[in-house]
Amino acid sequence: MKAKEALKKFAYETFRPRTREDYAELFTRGRGGEERASYPWLYARALLFFLLLFSALSVCYSASFINLFSLAFAGGIFGDLTFIILLYELYPKRDLSLLTLAAALVFGGLISTGYSTLLYAADIHAPFAEQAYTAFAEETGKALTTVILLLIIKKRSPMCCLLVGAAVGGGYSAFENMWYMYADGLAYGGAANLSAALQTALWRSLGTPFSHAAWAGAFGWAVSGCKPYKKWQPYAVFAFNYVMHFFVNFPLIPMFSGWRGYPISAVTGIISIVLIIYLVIISRREVAADVFADEGRVPNPAYSLPSDVPRGYDPFGVRVNVEGETGGSGSERCRFIANVLAAAAIACFSFMLLGPTCVFGGYNRYKSYTYATFEEAKQLAQNGLELYHDEERPMVVYADLSQNYAYTYEDGRVTSVAQREEYGGYLYTYEYVNVKYTNIYTDSEGRYFVVSDGKQVFVDAVDGQPPEEVYIWSLRYVWTEIEGVIYYRQNVYADASYLAVGGNTGLEVSPIVYHYFSLNPNVLYISANAGGDFSVRVREDVPVRFAESIAATVIFGAAAIASGTGYIIYKKKARRI
Repeated sequence: MKAKEALKKFAYETFRPRTREDYAELFTRGRGGEERASYPWLYARALLFFLLLFSALSVCYSASFINLFSLAFAGGIFGDLTFIILLYELYPKRDLSLLTLAAALVFGGLISTGYSTLLYAADIHAPFAEQAYTAFAEETGKALTTVILLLIIKKRSPMCCLLVGAAVGGGYSAFENMWYMYADGLAYGGAANLSAALQTALWRSLGTPFSHAAWAGAFGWAVSGCKPYKKWQPYAVFAFNYVMHFFVNFPLIPMFSGWRGYPISAVTGIISIVLIIYLVIISRREVAADVFADEGRVPNPAYSLPSDVPRGYDPFGVRVNVEGETGGSGSERCRFIANVLAAAAIACFSFMLLGPTCVFGGYNRYKSYTYATFEEAKQLAQNGLELYHDEERPMVVYADLSQNYAYTYEDGRVTSVAQREEYGGYLYTYEYVNVKYTNIYTDSEGRYFVVSDGKQVFVDAVDGQPPEEVYIWSLRYVWTEIEGVIYYRQNVYADASYLAVGGNTGLEVSPIVYHYFSLNPNVLYISANAGGDFSVRVREDVPVRFAESIAATVIFGAAAIASGTGYIIYKKKARRI
């Protein structure tokens, strides 16, 4: 019964009308004043505002009215910012401003993202090892950033530290969400893949409380107090975050993609949100105990109200009427119902906008397939055709330049040449470019060379010294035309290796090991793995039936109209009362 009444009170305080004083109190925190907590309410308004903004920007982007950066920003931040506002409203003290927390979100996200990006230079791609290293890099970046910001802010209370850590995690999550919106949706095909970007934004933003923000917030709570490095909690929580992060990434492992990995990820997210809820509860109770102590009263171990507290007193500063009702007067109840209906109308209208924007085209998902040989991987990319070209074909020097298929001539020098040749029933065009190189290297045997397309090309010395510059003809492009469509040669790079330079240093290169033509528009790339096999990254379109799309849009539209009508009715009723 207590839980039911608490939920009713929470819902009422979330949607009841708010005054200017309520807004002023919330946005002027951190400047002293009475230490008491109110029920959260701004988070719901912020969530609805950003959801409506995101939906409107999605429509604008689909109509080419705005660029993708505006959409990615709104889609990346709305879930993270809303969750941080909720935690801020749950903080009973008044010693932390919303501006400080926003700065922690922005700068904490930037610093942790930059640090994690530096660690990504290791470029590990083996299954399990890649996910394990990613978890280590990201959790280390957020943990170090949280410690730095707490040293700057100079606050050590458990919930304040939790808030700062959650802000760092939310900022990191926001920047990561923006990148995934681009990489998983907009980077491959523009507005045609808008649905994939929207799906990514919704799932990742709304999943913030289950991942980055929760883990970083728990770490912030663990390092609260004096000399945290002497406590065991920070190390234990960091290990917990690392394990949770590793398991939440299981769907990214090829053998755990789809139904095998998502249940593991879901259980991990549930454990994370349960932990952050528990830490918020015990942190709030500690603050409530401090308030009672300041007033000369000590609460019992269960943090219930002391016997001398009058009926109707709320330990977190909210007063209720003696009867325990949360509805107030008839007019106030009508305004509360009107606000709930307004929130429902905004949510339904937002999803109605998203329906025709992205649902009609379906959505995309990305999967990796592993093949033992390059020929098998190439068959998928070439739709079963056998396209071959001579990668070692030398450029033919014609006395008459017009014998070439095409050429360019600049500053008295031929700069590029295109030549054609038929092989296996297909006509291939080879384009050679005369490239100037000024970086001349010396190997351990004293020979001079340049690096062209990942290969060593030796050059002659000039009077015993390396030349200042050298021009080399290099095969830059190969393409073929099939049924009026031009397909360019794609390159498959091996892992970075080093060429000897001067006998004691190295020049990092990524040599090309294979070439292929990609006729399949859903094949994004082929990569060579350390084990000798090959991975093919494929985009799979999941169609949505037109009738189902229309039905979803109509249902949300009707719900928005009904909720809006109810809002108008109850708003007028409240005025009459």
